[in-house]
Amino acid sequence: MITPVNPITTLGPLLVAFLITAIKEGFDDIKRHRQDAQFNNTKHKVYRDGATARTIASKDICVGDIVLVPNGGEIPCDLLLLVTSCREGVAYIQTANIDGEIDLKPRSALPEVMELMQDETTTQDGQDYQEPSDRIVQFAGELTCEAPNKHIYDFASSLRLNDKTLSISKDQLLLQSCVLKNTRWVAGLVVYTGNETKVGMNKRDPPSKWAQVDQKISD
Repeated sequence: MITPVNPITTLGPLLVAFLITAIKEGFDDIKRHRQDAQFNNTKHKVYRDGATARTIASKDICVGDIVLVPNGGEIPCDLLLLVTSCREGVAYIQTANIDGEIDLKPRSALPEVMELMQDETTTQDGQDYQEPSDRIVQFAGELTCEAPNKHIYDFASSLRLNDKTLSISKDQLLLQSCVLKNTRWVAGLVVYTGNETKVGMNKRDPPSKWAQVDQKISD
């Protein structure tokens, strides 16, 4: 005996499942677009073409600019660390947005660069600090670096400064999406921007969130 199947009872639950999945993915897409828009429009102080600092949106930052990042600020692009508020040239970043680790990681500016860009220090809580100097805009080094790539933990480059060639490693690189911590400010030379940053090169389209049964049915 063959029992007829009502198509409504068969297709109805499937259509409801597809609809719920589509709505959820739509909300996720809207959330990502809003986050991207917020990041792209975040304001930063930038030195460009030998002029004094001006405030522009992240999306308008160009390779060769020098960006000033305050404590707690998110790094807007890949930066070569030039100078920090600390006389020793040390800065600390949190990479949780990249690898989920909350431990702070040290980065260090080259002493040869720090010497050219340092200003008078002030003492607070027993520690010496310096404020951003007009010397930052006078930076005249020439950076030679590799083409954009997705190797987050590698950065082999060289800096030509005052007839000297200095080796650059990942210890001088501040990656996009990292957050500056326990450091009043840093200034860095823009190396990669947008989708050419190391984080941008590792981006992938989000996977579909369909259930396995939905995928089998659609196939």
